[in-house]
Amino acid sequence: MRAVLEITSEILHGHKRAIRAGQTLEVGRSSIVDFCVESDEQMSSRHFQLRTDTRGCYLEDFGSANGTTVNGEEVVAAVVLKDQDRICAGSTSFLIHLSGVDQSVTMAPVTPSASTKPAVAAMPRETNLKQLENEIFEWIGVVEAVAVEEIAKRLLSVGDGWSLLAVLDRSKHQPDSAVHHLEGRRLFQWLDEESTPETAPRVYQLDAKTLKSVVEQSWGKDAMVMAFWESEDEDPLPQLCRCAGAFARPSLIRANLAKCPPGPAKDMMLGLQAVLVESEDGERWSVYTVDDYSEVFGQMGVKVNSEIRNSDEVSAHPEVG
Repeated sequence: MRAVLEITSEILHGHKRAIRAGQTLEVGRSSIVDFCVESDEQMSSRHFQLRTDTRGCYLEDFGSANGTTVNGEEVVAAVVLKDQDRICAGSTSFLIHLSGVDQSVTMAPVTPSASTKPAVAAMPRETNLKQLENEIFEWIGVVEAVAVEEIAKRLLSVGDGWSLLAVLDRSKHQPDSAVHHLEGRRLFQWLDEESTPETAPRVYQLDAKTLKSVVEQSWGKDAMVMAFWESEDEDPLPQLCRCAGAFARPSLIRANLAKCPPGPAKDMMLGLQAVLVESEDGERWSVYTVDDYSEVFGQMGVKVNSEIRNSDEVSAHPEVG
């Protein structure tokens, strides 16, 4: 079967996205979704999703602030779509075109997919900020409320020439074709190539296309550390290798940054603007920065709950792109 989602409202009228059986299509205002409607201020960053199988096409709302309707009916659970159904999300109207589906077949009620949890509707987009004793800023948030890919893409856009590096611990997870075409460099440089185990951590440079796939494969396995490097002229590998033991996996970088005194902690972050890792249970993310990124999170629509009492003592905001 094939599903085509078409915008019928004035802005972006006629824009379409198509999917086939077994595929999904995320719709929202964020640049990380598959069908971005950035101009619609009433739409949530991740608003709703279409998913398909051989029997049909289903719509699920992501717990959006303003809701989604199908033919005027509010979506409160997964909905089976029919050809020419009209969808409204935010202030944008859509029309669904379905082919290869027997509309005469009555389908059983749809079970929401694992990626759609009603609890998201009650989850505010927020992060808890505190400044560690070593003066490093720690930001913690819930993955279901603010997606990892969204944070990574926003951090990557803060400065010109920044690059995103992923340290993948291959003893915990073997990445598939998403990074096989990329050059993975050894984190433990004191070992030559022949002596380096196949499962040893390697460093990959990611872009927006590979980011989503790598996060889906590696998140929740204590297998990936994302580091944001500020210079396009300098090689980041020597800095990561110098502190290789800390960057090998999320649990190690969290422990090191939490316990290091100011000097070693800032030395560990030398040349890095941010480090993004998972929590112990994988349900939360942690971002570590040398500067105060409250403005960056604010521009994402994320509320900052700060435990820093005297804001005059924190570092200056970075220049925000």
